[in-house]
Amino acid sequence: MNLKKYFRKKLFQLLFGNEIEIGDSTVRIDGSSITLPGLTANPTLAAGKIWFRSDTGQILYTPDGTNTRNIAPADWNTIVNKPSTFPPSTHSHDAADIATGRLSISRLPSGDAGKILVGQGAGNDPAYTDPNVTVVNAQPALKGSIFNTSISANTNIFSSDLSPTNSPTTFRIYACFNASGVLTVRRTKAGNTVSEQLNGGTALNANAPYIFDIIVETGETINLQYSVAATALAIKVIEVPAVIS
Repeated sequence: MNLKKYFRKKLFQLLFGNEIEIGDSTVRIDGSSITLPGLTANPTLAAGKIWFRSDTGQILYTPDGTNTRNIAPADWNTIVNKPSTFPPSTHSHDAADIATGRLSISRLPSGDAGKILVGQGAGNDPAYTDPNVTVVNAQPALKGSIFNTSISANTNIFSSDLSPTNSPTTFRIYACFNASGVLTVRRTKAGNTVSEQLNGGTALNANAPYIFDIIVETGETINLQYSVAATALAIKVIEVPAVIS
């Protein structure tokens, strides 16, 4: 026991008893506790003064007669010497904890070159698989061209059939004749040849250009025929590969 504090307490009790009258307020000393009067406003401040606010439930004091501090309950704004930041310790989170935002590309699982990441259904992780996608050469290629040339009726216009570089692909046909007639595609595959009339089988107008698109694949060749003898003012067949398989 601290004898100095003990004798001070006993001397205080001999002189003043267990209660001290301070103005209209009574401070009660009971055993090891002190009962402060309940105030509804702060008193005149003086360094070291302690008081109880019964209206807010706070015990306050002023260390310097100017600033006030909460003794209880503690007020975050009046706690002194607290750090300005609270950096968390190094830790990690499961991906399921990330509800918003985007993961960087570096967070994606690595895979073999040339493969793509494909979802595997609900509850399963995605997996890298072969893409099975072939992007064909997108450069157009001239397959055949005739300019201001006489042609015979129902005879192949090109000396050799035209075959595709990519498959499947589009052959774009530009045609203009000096006489009205029906333009036909002659498609050959595995030794069999069929006729496909363009423009719905309706004769083309003389001196009027037309453009048609047809689909061609590997193993097929095409040629063109016109239903009447005429001058082919211009015929161009261009492969326009725009198909992804």
